[in-house]
Amino acid sequence: MHQADTTSDVRLTGNKILSAALDYIQLDWRVIPVHRADASGRCSCGSRECNSPGKHPKGMGWQKRATTDQNQVEKWFAEGRQNIGIVCGKEAGLWVLDVDGDAGRATLKRLEEQHGGLPSTVIAVTPGGGLHFFFQYPESRTVGNSVRVLPGLDTRSDAGQVVAVPSQHPNGGFYHWRERRSPAEIQIAEAPQWLLDIITKPANSSGIGNGGVPDECLSEHALLYERATAYARKAKSSAKGNRNQSAFGLAGHLLAFQMESDLRLTESEIVNLMRTWNDRNDPPLSDAELQSTIKSAGNNGTARDRHIVSTNAKRLKGGSSATDANADELDTPLRVRHSIECHGEIRTIADEITSRERFAVDVAGSLFRYDAGKYQPNGDRFIKRAVKQICKQWGISSRWSPRLTRNVIEYIATDSPELWEQPPDQIVNVRNGLLDITTGQLTDHSPDHLSVVQLPVEFDSAATCPEIKSFVSTVFPDDSVELAWQIVGWVMAPEKSIQKAILLIGGGGNGKSTFIRLLLNFIGAENTVALSLHKLEADRFAVAKLLGKVANVCADLPTSHLQGTSIFKAITGGDRIAGEYKFKP
Repeated sequence: MHQADTTSDVRLTGNKILSAALDYIQLDWRVIPVHRADASGRCSCGSRECNSPGKHPKGMGWQKRATTDQNQVEKWFAEGRQNIGIVCGKEAGLWVLDVDGDAGRATLKRLEEQHGGLPSTVIAVTPGGGLHFFFQYPESRTVGNSVRVLPGLDTRSDAGQVVAVPSQHPNGGFYHWRERRSPAEIQIAEAPQWLLDIITKPANSSGIGNGGVPDECLSEHALLYERATAYARKAKSSAKGNRNQSAFGLAGHLLAFQMESDLRLTESEIVNLMRTWNDRNDPPLSDAELQSTIKSAGNNGTARDRHIVSTNAKRLKGGSSATDANADELDTPLRVRHSIECHGEIRTIADEITSRERFAVDVAGSLFRYDAGKYQPNGDRFIKRAVKQICKQWGISSRWSPRLTRNVIEYIATDSPELWEQPPDQIVNVRNGLLDITTGQLTDHSPDHLSVVQLPVEFDSAATCPEIKSFVSTVFPDDSVELAWQIVGWVMAPEKSIQKAILLIGGGGNGKSTFIRLLLNFIGAENTVALSLHKLEADRFAVAKLLGKVANVCADLPTSHLQGTSIFKAITGGDRIAGEYKFKP
């Protein structure tokens, strides 16, 4: 049995963090810097939405960066301002049984009463009242990195890490070794067979299993997490440019996992599963961005079919149980028929489309689809094709009709967010990401950037433009060279408080047309319109064509007299104006 721990915490200085890290790499344990929480419990990652303050690795791709290199370790931990993480799993040669508080101790006590005590091994004590039992990684078994294997029992293993002594807990206490159980005093033991039988499955099996233990012997929570883990492991990794959208979709599906009793995954469990998936991306998202995307999926994502995990082992076609089928049969006609019976064909098809795609609507109600880093005005056309294709794939082509398509479009549009009238002032969307023009920082495209505008150029901080600079200095008067660059800057930026219109004057062949072509190539012809002042004043439908455009660039002015200037003044003055679409209310 395991007695209560009374070892008092010792206030530790930064050099003990480094000293401990150096001791670990002498044991050939790979280490990684882990965030630390401050006195208020806020994580040093800076995210207000952090679900594991002071317990998750710093930076992206930590599994690849973890090391036993002394020089790197000394750089990381020289100031002792972070916690230490020890990498677990088969490659590390160790795994950890995480006994969480009173619930975990009670579960472990029952197991030891039934099967016998655990062997003497390395044990760390957590300030939260938990224990970390270190065991050798078994040769013939696969130990998963799992939450709630049994009530209060987690495992830290493949694709996981454990916060190590002498790290600081969010409650202000420090991790420490149990008396005579530090790695300097005792060897890591092999886990008993009975424990491996409960938490593992044979090494030649895939996914995370229960070692043959019947589902009814597992807690509901453990079974739910096991099925969700199997699903997350099958999710494909993503490259730069698609990571946010993939993360949004996967988070939405994990949020939809539940038991028949309505038990669901906790937010921290979803974050843990998403972090494991994220580490397979190239490169991974930052942890703050990952958590923000998960939060967005919970707040703004379209409701998906529930992924029900059953404990009654109902039999399906082919002899597999319902519990076995949930991870593998999510996209079969059986699931489709069940969803159509429960929710109807409109919602079922709409949910299938929105599980992979993001949509938004403009003020006129037109549907836009997120693609290649911006919202494109092809939402209706895309959904029309998708509905027909889905009906064919699911074997329900007889249900297809133009009316069904219109209803699916309307269903999706109703729940879609509205495009911004004006994007954030400092963010410019370019082909290779979202550029903060105040800092020069480039981040991944995100469907949360609700804009239809993307400049058809890539940002390169090292690029130079000698020919363009020469052209501008040649055709613009000396006192207007700076103005030329200001024109480009004001047209590029979403912020339009300048309240100016630009008029280029001069005889033929003086560079006006060349400058306009240069400007159009930079900001993209698709982001502009060419409406004369006469057209804007005389045509009541012309104003609506300005929606979603960054500039109105007209190559020439008519010679006829301008009847009025009210629209022109309203546009340049930053006033709100009403526009009308033909044949739309």
